[in-house]
Amino acid sequence: MRHTLLLTSLLALTAVALVGCGDDDAAPPTATPVALADFCPQFVDAICDNVARCSCSATADADCRADLTDTCPNSIVGPDIRAHIGSGTVVYDASAAGAMIAGVRAETSCDSPMTTFGWRIADVFTFGGMLNGTVAAGATCDAGSGDSPIGGECLDGVCSGGSGGGPAICVHLAGIGDPCGAGISSLCVNLDASFTSLEGTDLLLRCNVAAGASTGTCAALLANGAACAAVQDCASGRCEAGVCAPALAVGEACSGSPECLSGFCDYAATPSVCAVASNVAVSGACTDGAQCVSGVCRGNVCVAAVCGLYSEPVPPPAGP
Repeated sequence: MRHTLLLTSLLALTAVALVGCGDDDAAPPTATPVALADFCPQFVDAICDNVARCSCSATADADCRADLTDTCPNSIVGPDIRAHIGSGTVVYDASAAGAMIAGVRAETSCDSPMTTFGWRIADVFTFGGMLNGTVAAGATCDAGSGDSPIGGECLDGVCSGGSGGGPAICVHLAGIGDPCGAGISSLCVNLDASFTSLEGTDLLLRCNVAAGASTGTCAALLANGAACAAVQDCASGRCEAGVCAPALAVGEACSGSPECLSGFCDYAATPSVCAVASNVAVSGACTDGAQCVSGVCRGNVCVAAVCGLYSEPVPPPAGP
């Protein structure tokens, strides 16, 4: 569970860093290599120009620049990452950085910031090949400040603090068929999943360990009706009385949208119930992002996806 929470928090932070990026169907843009010292200024300009073009709000461009001018050098390529690059445990790829900048500048829509050049989950932790760790699984690593979602020292993995006060070690991100279980520093992840969602059905796998064994292999999540030990085993995200249960139907009480077959838990109802998302267009009324075509609801109004972070800071409606 500790590794699972680490992974989902890292991916959530990565999604924030990537606002404005990408088009899954676009051809790779022509790119010029970008030196590390030039990356943040070019990254900020590329993203915030896109936010301004989408007319997110009167202050969106200034808000974007103020935020990313602080975030990029302090988190995306922050002091920890620059120290790792200096020590050689992380390798910076200027060509991949150039492709990142060119991709942002080539974006012409105001669509979801979760669309990132057709990246797979496996591409996320190197920021599309820009920051490449070199430390093997099981070896000690520097967890740094813990604020950066990307650019860790680990080769094909993430740096996780040891239990019981022990040192942080590199945890391998294991795909289907890879070994897992006791004594193996790995976390089962659907590495080939498209990085457009953070929901468990898109992201995580399970460690399939036979009765009496301590190790096994990474396998797909279980279908409804299969025996389960925990919610993490089930594709539906629900393990009831030892059996994977279907996602909740419309009208059933819920505590969050991921539990619902419709993908929308209506917090405006008392108690909250699963409801049909209404696919409201930009500028339409909403209470939850699941209702909006863009997936983003700010201040009870659907806004373009790229404007989700840089629209007027109106508090969202209270949830449970």
